[in-house]
Amino acid sequence: MNLEQIVLLLVIAGTVTAENAKIENILSKVLSIHFKKCVYYIFEKNTKLTNLPRIIDKALMISNIPMVTIQQNYSKELLKSTCREYLIYTESIKNFEKLAGIQELLDMFRPWSKMMIITSSKPNTSSNFLTTAVNEKAINLLIVTIVENVENKYFLDIITEYKVNIHVVQQNTTLEVTFEEGFNFTKVSQSGKRKWIPKFSSPIRITIFQCPPYVIIGKNNSLYGVEMTVLRESFKGLRVQYFVHNNETEEDGGMWYTTLVQLEAGQTELCICSRWPINAYKKNLEISKSLHQVCQVFVAKKPTIYPDLMFVFYTFNMVIIGPSIVLLLFFSVFLIKTEAFSNYLRDGRNIPCYGYIRILLDLMRIFTGGGVCFRFKYRLLSSKTVLICWLYTCLVFGTYYSTSITSTLAFPPVMNVVNTLQDMVRLSVPWKLSNNYFKQEFQLRNSTLYDGLANLHVVGRRIKDRTQNSAIVAKLIEHHFVSELENLPENDRRYYKVVKPCFETHESVFFVKKNSALTKLLDQTITKFVESGIARYLIIKCLNKFYGTAAHESFFSNYVENRCYTNIGMSKIIGAFIILGVGVFASILVFFIEIRYAKVAKMRKIRIQFIN
Repeated sequence: MNLEQIVLLLVIAGTVTAENAKIENILSKVLSIHFKKCVYYIFEKNTKLTNLPRIIDKALMISNIPMVTIQQNYSKELLKSTCREYLIYTESIKNFEKLAGIQELLDMFRPWSKMMIITSSKPNTSSNFLTTAVNEKAINLLIVTIVENVENKYFLDIITEYKVNIHVVQQNTTLEVTFEEGFNFTKVSQSGKRKWIPKFSSPIRITIFQCPPYVIIGKNNSLYGVEMTVLRESFKGLRVQYFVHNNETEEDGGMWYTTLVQLEAGQTELCICSRWPINAYKKNLEISKSLHQVCQVFVAKKPTIYPDLMFVFYTFNMVIIGPSIVLLLFFSVFLIKTEAFSNYLRDGRNIPCYGYIRILLDLMRIFTGGGVCFRFKYRLLSSKTVLICWLYTCLVFGTYYSTSITSTLAFPPVMNVVNTLQDMVRLSVPWKLSNNYFKQEFQLRNSTLYDGLANLHVVGRRIKDRTQNSAIVAKLIEHHFVSELENLPENDRRYYKVVKPCFETHESVFFVKKNSALTKLLDQTITKFVESGIARYLIIKCLNKFYGTAAHESFFSNYVENRCYTNIGMSKIIGAFIILGVGVFASILVFFIEIRYAKVAKMRKIRIQFIN
């Protein structure tokens, strides 16, 4: 409630005289200003609506606020509700405190809610219930005391949170209003808005787990990370006590579950670690806003495939064709007769570089088995020269293809393309993880797809080779993979791709005990970090600091290829080898045909010379 509204309502005067200047009118206006939505009306078990004081009854009728009355089992009803506005009537606050323990009473009310207590006896402002409600629950509290004496003189005291008490006395149609300083519940910021200053009797207990990049435990238990930055920003000036669990290698999460039980029981106020799913704990714990989402995915083997129409040229890469051309040229030049080479250089015919052109054409003729005739002067090379060159070519390319065939027989290529979870089940692609956590979770989902995935689980930490279809579990943060995949060598990472969709989504949140006022403080800081881009900057910075920049150079595009591929199996490799053999045989056949043709031409020349 805004104090200025109350002051304006009372005309900022010491004495107000009017026909409607009555206590019930003032109280009804206060109710209308303080409450905006549905109100939970709580009263003691021995009190009935018909037994309420006349002033309260009239004020409720005038204000016409929608209310839900709770008399029996109100503790359970409040815990289930999401209402944040409470109207409490009690003879005295002491009687209300006797209903249960202070902490048990406070746990029924949601933090940052509005509460009005109407009582007929002057409250003790140092009451544990009142001070704890304001200081630890951040409840917007308003205390109204109504006293009626035998002279029909009514007293209305309104205690606000701004260290100001309003005292109203009604006699006939006159209201006497006075203001005085009271005790300090909260403070007012420079902008005039209400500012909650928490006051805890003991330090805020926070349990921390090692889960980079959100929480990183360094040397001498130094703490840094994204969530630690959020904590320090949210709890400036507060006493904080950390309980650190450096259990990054703990896989079953036993300590984590124990901590959540302690958090639910109120033994600790806050728990942070973004490693675990959160859906199972939302009913019993407060969950802050999400700082970031982590996608849990399978990373499967890429098939051994080449782009369309490229496998034919794949053999002729620079690793093979480069040394081959150099050696063939070097070897061919020495095979050409020295006098023939000299004749090429001398016979220029006034054409620039004519001799070198003849050499190049002759070398091309060697590569084609001597089966091409040029318009230049024909010179027959010996069968030994051509045969040696072709044997060398067959040796180079035959060795390559035989090695490919041997490697394919020893390590069968991955021929099946795995893009989705359905593909993993259909092709029976096993996945590896060093514990049974996800296997058990899949079995509880009552889904045919996830039952199939659970049956494909293989206990293991790493995939050591690429001999078969297999997958591993990895976390995807922004474009970075962490967890299992980061342990793979860089040469092995390029053989994997992401299997969509995410089978589990983790959220980087803070776990807070139920009905804690700390949740709103964390939400405000998280909202500021996310909207300004600070959160994303801190995540990348902490990832690089913890893992190193080199470990996070592989991005999402390196694992998911958008190009269309055609599988190349054993049959195509053997087919390519057969084609090469046919080419060699054809070239040798052309060579012998040319030799035969050369002999026939020579005999004809001899006959012509003999006839002449």
